[in-house]
Amino acid sequence: MIFSFLLLLGLTAPASAKFDDAELQKRMKSEEPILIYTWSPHMVLSQKGISELLANKDRPFKVLVVMDASASEKLAKEIVKKNGWPASFLEKNESGTLLGRGARIHYPSYQFVSRGALLSPLIPGYRTPAELKQISARYLP
Repeated sequence: MIFSFLLLLGLTAPASAKFDDAELQKRMKSEEPILIYTWSPHMVLSQKGISELLANKDRPFKVLVVMDASASEKLAKEIVKKNGWPASFLEKNESGTLLGRGARIHYPSYQFVSRGALLSPLIPGYRTPAELKQISARYLP
């Protein structure tokens, strides 16, 4: 049922308990562009960004939400439950590639991937829907 819910929203869920480099490689093979959105329950703008992504039905990419691996699981579970988000949003980002590109610098962070490639630099910090539209136009094929 959650998977159907994710498809309806144009979301994609990690297949494993953690999001690591092997999972990143699988996702990068997608023909459709994917925005990997790394959030922290400790950052209010991280939460706002998720809500805005879910509300934006016209985005030209799917969304994969992963969580700061060092975040409080208890707090994250409370936030996910309160907002009615899928449990997949609790998947921890343990991708050495994304972490090496700066995914811990600031939350949220954005990374576009598709067709075996990282399509953009890792973009740290909250972006408004208008800014994200401009950024996606710059990096998506």
